[in-house]
This record gives sequence, C-alpha cells and structure tokens, in this order.
Amino acid sequence: TTYKWTSFTQRGRQLARGLRSLGPQRGADARAWNASCRSWCWEWSKQKLPGAWVPDVIIHVKHMCSCAILRWRDAVHVYDPVDIIEWQKNLRLGDPITRFDAMLLTTSLAVRDMREHPSMQAAGSNVSMFWLPIHHSNFHDMRSRDPSAEVRTVGTHTIHTDDKLYADLSKTVESVSAGRARFQHLNPNKLFSTTE
Repeated sequence: TTYKWTSFTQRGRQLARGLRSLGPQRGADARAWNASCRSWCWEWSKQKLPGAWVPDVIIHVKHMCSCAILRWRDAVHVYDPVDIIEWQKNLRLGDPITRFDAMLLTTSLAVRDMREHPSMQAAGSNVSMFWLPIHHSNFHDMRSRDPSAEVRTVGTHTIHTDDKLYADLSKTVESVSAGRARFQHLNPNKLFSTTE
C-alpha cells in the first residue's frame, strides 16, 4: 500500500490485521508496507540475510508492484484494486494481472466481470477471484437516525464518473421525490484535493 490515500492504507492494514488475528495455524504474520513500490523492492537485499523476515504472501493494494512480483517469485501475489478500474478496459492477453494468484474485488459484480473477461478466459487464468466488501460496507448495520425524515439527497461516493448514469439518476430522483430531493456525486479526488 502507500501512504498517500487513507482508504487503501486502511484496507492494507485491515487485511494484515485480519490475517494475523486468524493465528499461526490459519493466518499469517502479515504486515502492511505503507510506502512506494520502489522502496519496498529495496528491502529485497535485506531479506537474503539469515533470520530475515521474508513474505509468503504479498497483497498489492491499489497498485501493482511489478518488481515485487519479479523478486519474490515464491510468494503468493494477490491484487486488490480497491476502486481503480482503468486497467480493466485495457486488460489484454499476457497482462501482468494474469501473473497474480488471486484478486480481491469490492463488489460481486466486479468478481463476475473479471471471471467473464475475455482476456482472463483466453489466458486460462487460474487467478482466483474473491469478493471482499470491506471498503464501503455497512457491517455495523448503521441506520438513519430518523428513518421517517424526508430524504433530501441521494448520492454516490466514488472516483468513477458516469455522466449519462448520473444524469438519469438526477432526473429519476427529482421525479420520484417531486423535486424535494436531489442526486449528488461526491468525488473523493476532489473532496480531498486540498489535503495533498
């Protein structure tokens, strides 16, 4: 993971914590590396020293670290794109993604899309796909403080822009609510731009 964006730094830590909590029999000595790919790969030389910690599994969160795939060939490599999807439309036969052992995807639709992707099928890929809805899930079963209150805003919080979909949603929300509610797209890239 990297230190730049809180969401996937948190996700990396959650994955590591979850694997450690399973204990030595079912889990792993998982650690979250919150730095760049280049600095992670500099660690490779240290891992040749006696008694050094060597990863059995490397989970690439948000970005693929190609040098880690090359240097730790015996490790299991897992890719968790979180909310990055640009690579999907450019996915071709021989793509680095086909070198991963598994992918963690945030929606069941993403799992289906990847399993049915022509390049993944043509490669005869044995990349396992798992649905891991940690990122924006409601596992604490949070509810509105006053469910009888009138809905004023319906929205989505994502970096993905789909102008046609958002236009249709705006019309639908306005129509269904008789003009009393509106649709809003909250783009975290714009919301947090002042913190960079």
